[in-house]
Amino acid sequence: MSLPKKIKIGGVDYNVITKEKVQDRGVALMGKTSYSTHEISIDGTMPIAVQRLTLMHEVMHGVLHHIAEQKLCEDERFVNALANTWHQVLVDNPGIKWK
Repeated sequence: MSLPKKIKIGGVDYNVITKEKVQDRGVALMGKTSYSTHEISIDGTMPIAVQRLTLMHEVMHGVLHHIAEQKLCEDERFVNALANTWHQVLVDNPGIKWK
C-alpha cells in the first residue's frame, strides 16, 4: 500500500511527494512540510510503515501550524508523541468510518 497523493489539512490540500532524499539546509530528514508550496515530502527509501508514520508526523506539524500553535509545532517531542499515538489509533482501528 502506498501513501496518498494528497491530504487535506485545515481545508488546504497538500501534495504528498516521495523522494529519494529529503533535506533541509543540507541535513537529511525523514520528512518535511512546506507551508508555502503546500507539499509534504517523505523519504521514499524508508520502509512503507516508516513512511506512513512519517506522514502522520508531518500532518501533525500541519495541524499545529494551521491552528497557529507555532511553539507546539516546533516541539519535535510533542509532535512525535501526538503522531505516534494517532497513527496507532488508526492502525488498531481499521474499521472506523469517518464519512
